[in-house]
Amino acid sequence: MATAEVTLLPTVTEDVPLGSDTYLAVVSLAGLDLQLFADTIEFDVETGHTQDLNFDFSGLIGADVLGDYNLVVQKWDPSTQQWTSIEGGGPATILSLSLFGGTSGTVPGLEPGEYRAFMGFNGLLGVGVGGTLTLDGTDYDFTEIGGYDPVAVSGNVIDNDVVPAGTTVQSVDGQAVDEDGVTIQGDFGELLIRSDGSYTYTPFANGAGIGQVDRFDYVVTDADGNTGTATLYVQIGSDNVTMTWSDTDPGLPATLEFATTGDSADASIIWSNVTDDDFFTATGSTLLSGGLGQTSTYTSDSFVITDSMEVSGSINVSVLLAALSNGVLYLEQETTPGNWQQVASDSFNIIVGGLGTVASIDLAELDLLAGTYRVRSTLSGTLVNVSATITTDIDVTYTDQYEVGTTTGDSGNLLTNDDLGSTFTQFQIFDGTSFVDVTGTRTIDGEYGTLTINADGSYSYELHPDLTHFTTSQTETFEYQLIHPSGAVEQSSLVVTVDPSGAGVPDQAMMFVAEDITGLDSIDVAASDDPFTSSQDSDDELSRLIEEDSEELTVPLEGLAALSEPEEGDADLGSTEESAGLVETPDPVELPVDPFGHLVAEDELNSTHSTVI
Repeated sequence: MATAEVTLLPTVTEDVPLGSDTYLAVVSLAGLDLQLFADTIEFDVETGHTQDLNFDFSGLIGADVLGDYNLVVQKWDPSTQQWTSIEGGGPATILSLSLFGGTSGTVPGLEPGEYRAFMGFNGLLGVGVGGTLTLDGTDYDFTEIGGYDPVAVSGNVIDNDVVPAGTTVQSVDGQAVDEDGVTIQGDFGELLIRSDGSYTYTPFANGAGIGQVDRFDYVVTDADGNTGTATLYVQIGSDNVTMTWSDTDPGLPATLEFATTGDSADASIIWSNVTDDDFFTATGSTLLSGGLGQTSTYTSDSFVITDSMEVSGSINVSVLLAALSNGVLYLEQETTPGNWQQVASDSFNIIVGGLGTVASIDLAELDLLAGTYRVRSTLSGTLVNVSATITTDIDVTYTDQYEVGTTTGDSGNLLTNDDLGSTFTQFQIFDGTSFVDVTGTRTIDGEYGTLTINADGSYSYELHPDLTHFTTSQTETFEYQLIHPSGAVEQSSLVVTVDPSGAGVPDQAMMFVAEDITGLDSIDVAASDDPFTSSQDSDDELSRLIEEDSEELTVPLEGLAALSEPEEGDADLGSTEESAGLVETPDPVELPVDPFGHLVAEDELNSTHSTVI
């Protein structure tokens, strides 16, 4: 058995511009607050990428003072909300230009994150010369395969065999082998093998062979012409892919650590009834021009209220200046064509003064029925000029119409519970037509909301603002897939559940409790030796109890007997001796368990109660 490899190469982009900054004088690092200093060049290294930072400073610096100038690089730590060094061990990475032997150089291997850089001076004079710092990067994208680098394996198939001296390889997969060797095309690479058993296997420059096994059957022969057969297994691995090989069978493909697991999210919507704050608005006036016994009347246009409206708003009468006048504000409903009935009113009486609002009707307090309504107002006065303004502002809420009130979305990460198996695994989302790469930020419009998805798998889901009313929970599914460098594909989905509440949505019962019910006819009571008595007096007492309006009435206890006494019946209400002869002492019976017995204290079971009405 032999092991070859295919190394996956990232996509490389050179000379990525990161920014520049010009200094009149390079700032001294002595006493500088490295958290607050703002004259920097900021740049990002994306998730799944690394970057080599290239810098150039144009200042005229002599070789003897290079050590006084520094490139300062900082990385943002989101957990501490602080700028740190590249490695995270301090507030900054300070790199002397003397390390680079000049005013330009490269800082390799920046991991994903947010960075900033600037020039600093630590010489004796306190400030350095001016100049321009220019940054660019060489970007390595490990989310997109830029190429394949096959790593060959060499060996000798005879070295570990127990064979006589002079044994040679006669053929491989039916092809004759001589001392110059022969090239055999395998499924995932090619084998160059010679008759002495030496070989070199080179995988093809693609990802199809990763985790696979190439098999070559060969025949060996000794000097006496004896032959034997054996198999060479070449397992093809990759440093960029996680896999596990069988310990017992070298011919089995590797098990790729590559799987997806479904995700779920929850969103909610609270419905509101549609409102109209300008359902009916009107402004009118009544005017008295001076004259004894005048009356001015204002009548508005009519408006119609339906059963599916809740009405609010107000009708007001206001005056700026008035004297010796009075009037009434009416809300009226049309009962039959041309006939109007008063529903509400408010009167006013003005002696003198500037009074503002003098009459008002609050429509929310009226619980108006469906119908046609109008506003009417009268104004009467004496010999002075009086003017009143009637303002109607009617708002309605439509109880059968709904709109989105408030919504709550969700967020998460689709890849957290998945096993990608490689940094080069492609992440794709279904956009409604096909699966597309997620290399940046994508938005997918669903039936109920919008999914925003990023290359690292993080997502947010927000509901549409114009949804049509629904009263039961709804779900929608967003599909995604992962494509392994070997070509294997795993699909999964995000299922979003949208729960409605608010207007038009029935309340859900919080819990169900079984009732404790005991039928009266299931309780047997033994007969009593006490006589059953009644009297005309008790009947009279009970009649008074029912008919009289007095708040307190005392009925003798013997009057209670009539509560269980039939008005007319066959019961013998004779003497005690006669009734006693009709009663037999029953056999003891087992009473049913009282379901409410646990509520009664032991002392209460032996107490004697009296009833007063």
